[in-house]
Amino acid sequence: MIRLEAIRKTFRSEFLRRKREVLRGLSFHVERGETYALLGENGAGKTTTMKILLGLVREDGGSAMIGGIPSTNPESRRRLGFLPEHPYFLPHLTGEELVRYYGRLSGLSAREASAATGRLLARVRLESARARRVRTYSKGMLQRLAFAQALVADPEVLVLDEPLSGLDPVGRKEMRTLLLDLKRKGTTILFSSHIIEDVEKLADRAGFLADGRIGLEADGEGNEWVEVFAEGIDAETAAAAEIEAERIAREGERLLITLRSERDLPRLRDRLRSRGGRIVRVEKRRETLEDLFVENILSRPGARDPV
Repeated sequence: MIRLEAIRKTFRSEFLRRKREVLRGLSFHVERGETYALLGENGAGKTTTMKILLGLVREDGGSAMIGGIPSTNPESRRRLGFLPEHPYFLPHLTGEELVRYYGRLSGLSAREASAATGRLLARVRLESARARRVRTYSKGMLQRLAFAQALVADPEVLVLDEPLSGLDPVGRKEMRTLLLDLKRKGTTILFSSHIIEDVEKLADRAGFLADGRIGLEADGEGNEWVEVFAEGIDAETAAAAEIEAERIAREGERLLITLRSERDLPRLRDRLRSRGGRIVRVEKRRETLEDLFVENILSRPGARDPV
């Protein structure tokens, strides 16, 4: 549904016109109905990536597609909802007027826009504030309003830049529940966040953006694997047995075989037995998204010194 290939983007600073290369061959994809989290340090290029996808910034090279349509074509955004990192709304409008306005901009009829506005303001718990001017809204209320405007046209694709920013714990939980409902409905969601807990609860996959490209991708809950220790067989014999493993290495007197899933254990056991080997120990391992994020940042050339 969303596909970015070899995206490059360089900005020039206003002072001295110096170049700063933000994206250097960025590539990733989000399947239909999938929730994908974009992780990275401040300034890594997450917002720039989203702006390119939305046609707000033109890439220097590569291609960005939504539903097979280039992002430079406005048709690609017909069924898309967007929540910016710092939403700004016309302050003199009421919450109801604003969401209805975005509904009309999205192509809804007056009746459809009014119905969707009422439904969504109730869903984000702003019904009691629907007649208040937006300038009187708190930061958390504005973030809820941003959710409502992004969803008013019932989009197939959502692009959300730090969607849970500014919300209190109750608000974060409520908006996570809203996003999980959309996920179950089949909405394709691309979002960025610095809150690892939210990513682990929402994302199917996460991509780590560093040095202008995706350096690592992981399942939303982190990486899990199984380490199997075997005796009576060497690495060459195991390789000849066509054992499907992530890694096979000698650990002292034993052979260490790394599997991606426990589902592969029965077949591995049979293959080892056929070659005279046996399993002596099995250990499950897990690396959280936080572990992967920190590891990915600190392993880069020129990584920051600890403070």
